Amino acid sequence: MKPVYVVGSANIDRCYSVISFPRAGETLNATAYTESLGGKGANQAAASALAGGLVRFVGAVGDDPGGASVRDALEARGVETTHLARHAGAATGNAAVVVDETGENLIIVAGGANLLLSGADVRSALDGAAAGSLVVAQGEIPAQAIAAAARLAKERELSLLLNLAPFVPLEEAVIGAASLLVVNATEAIDTAAHLGLGQLSDATDAATRLRDRLGIDVIATLGGEGCIVMAKDGGSTAIDAPAVEHVVDTTGAGDAFVGILAARRAGGDDLVAAARVATLGASFAVQRRGTAESYPDADDLDALVASLGAVPR
Repeated sequence: MKPVYVVGSANIDRCYSVISFPRAGETLNATAYTESLGGKGANQAAASALAGGLVRFVGAVGDDPGGASVRDALEARGVETTHLARHAGAATGNAAVVVDETGENLIIVAGGANLLLSGADVRSALDGAAAGSLVVAQGEIPAQAIAAAARLAKERELSLLLNLAPFVPLEEAVIGAASLLVVNATEAIDTAAHLGLGQLSDATDAATRLRDRLGIDVIATLGGEGCIVMAKDGGSTAIDAPAVEHVVDTTGAGDAFVGILAARRAGGDDLVAAARVATLGASFAVQRRGTAESYPDADDLDALVASLGAVPR
């Protein structure tokens, strides 16, 4: 099992359950309220560790109670936090998450200390990474931190999984330094447009053009429809998501996919096999409330694989 370094954001999620989303100017009473670990980076680190990965988190929090809560929550899920910086006077990132009765969500994020994560922080954390280690980064951290991860991946022969979520306009050289780009339908289209590949409306077409332009593996996630894997050698594989009778909460499902994908790749699965298991894991997560607390562990994943015959372990 190769180490997984997740370079990313960490938040406290404040989650409000409602029957339907409020209209402009309307005040609603929530049917439930919870606080939990959040942020794309922390979610992906938690998902990866629960799935059996050897995960080290690289990020930033404040010196407030939220920062301690983030650290404790990551460590409770098996994530190593030596490189989680704590900034005096800064607020830990937080998000307001509103989930309606269909499981759809609206999210507002205040980045806080996440915006202080620097290229120097990333270099310090990854300088000791062994060749072949897997680095995961997303779009919720400063561009300079993502660029530093890309440079170090090349210098130290690391594999970079770039989840461009949310989409941010990075330089093409930074995106192309990734071994694998993971984007949802909207992000695929936005990234293709950013790179001058045309104003597209189809995620599969966008993913294909990104693969061909960058010469790297690309996965486009398609929510309840699964995902499509575009291999750099020109092959493509569509992976269907299993049927889900009742979607409870879609928050963090994409992060579950990325984290599980990283763990399975670090454990030796090929790209398509890893994506199949990650799709199962994301479908598992949407049937439960919350983010990290909804993610499957390695035993859950084994049971899913065995019951559906998705891939051999």
